[in-house]
Parts: sequence; C-alpha cells; structure tokens
Amino acid sequence: MAGTVNAITKQATPTATTQWNALLSYGRFNTYQTSVGVNGPLSDSLCRQLAPVRRATAA
Repeated sequence: MAGTVNAITKQATPTATTQWNALLSYGRFNTYQTSVGVNGPLSDSLCRQLAPVRRATAA
C-alpha cells in the first residue's frame, strides 16, 4: 500500500453562514476525484475552511 498526504493551506473566506460544497469527477483511464468542503465562521473573528480531496484510479 502506498499513498501521499498533500496539505495546502488557504485562507478561509469570511461568511455570515456556513457554506458546503461537493465535487465528483470522472476522467480517462478510470480515474476519479471526490471532495466535500465546508467554509464558515467559528466566532466573530475566526473562520474555518476544510476540503479533503480523494483521487484514485478504479481497478
């Protein structure tokens, strides 16, 4: 089993409410990518953004 972790930091966008997004894509050679993200406030002066991504090739 092999793998990699790629951490990319990005500043969260200040929003009044929590926002969710999703991604599902399929490409050549049975490759696919999935992601679910959340962005929103934790307090009046602190925001958070989290968007884990999975990329793989189907067998």
